[in-house]
Amino acid sequence: MRKVFRIFAILWLFALLTACASTPQEKQKSECKKMMSQLQKRPQKYDTAAKEEMLKKIIKNELSSKFSDEELKDRSFDELVALLFNTDSNLKSYGKAAVITKKIIPDFPESIDNYSKDTIVKLQVEVMKTGKIERVLVKESVDNSPGGIDEKAIEAVKKYEFKPVTVLNVPVNGWAIVDVRLHRKKTSGNVMDEDPPKLVHHVKSEYPKLAKELGIEGSVGLRVEICEDGTVGEVKVIKSLMPGPEGIDQAAVKAVKQFKYTPAKFKGEPVAVWLEFALFFSLK
Repeated sequence: MRKVFRIFAILWLFALLTACASTPQEKQKSECKKMMSQLQKRPQKYDTAAKEEMLKKIIKNELSSKFSDEELKDRSFDELVALLFNTDSNLKSYGKAAVITKKIIPDFPESIDNYSKDTIVKLQVEVMKTGKIERVLVKESVDNSPGGIDEKAIEAVKKYEFKPVTVLNVPVNGWAIVDVRLHRKKTSGNVMDEDPPKLVHHVKSEYPKLAKELGIEGSVGLRVEICEDGTVGEVKVIKSLMPGPEGIDQAAVKAVKQFKYTPAKFKGEPVAVWLEFALFFSLK
């Protein structure tokens, strides 16, 4: 029994001496490893401010070998993230790129006929941690004339929606590279006789409570963009029934945006098209 007690006593003393011998840098490194594990395993446990504060400490520790405490001390969270992305750091391997969640098909000018369909406009998009697009820059130009291909590509990408860049599950400001291929947005009349889109997933519209109480019935006329992948892009109300955030028009748009189609084809290639139809709302 005494032998076992001695072994435990030696181990305890060794652990105590090791802890006392740890430098402040080693303690900080250990604390950062713990925070990294927490952000990876249970990010939902912390609010945005707490996660940013944890990541701030982790980034400072990561950059401490390249920058002095004085250089890092007064930097904001966003400044530290920018510094991290411009430094050779292992921490970047814990990052995830921005993800496009919604695309808009550019309405290219006729000049695209001078280029191959495989030609692309390469853009750099600054995506803020909120998902908002801050800037769109041309990385590889095709046609930079006023109203030309580059400009139309930028106009479309500014309407894209993104999930932001993350580091250890914390949203941060970052850049995304977006390739925009050259193709013309076709109107429904160009392709209807060849291979029109077909509805494969329908979502029923919710009847707004106020419209029911007021006894409003009728149809909402819509102009709907069907993208090359069969998803719904822009939806425009061309015949209103009840406008407003709680109105029938909005309920119709919300439902149609969830529709899915087989893509339309023109000369064997998937193309974006516009359809016009009405949704009917009846209390019967």
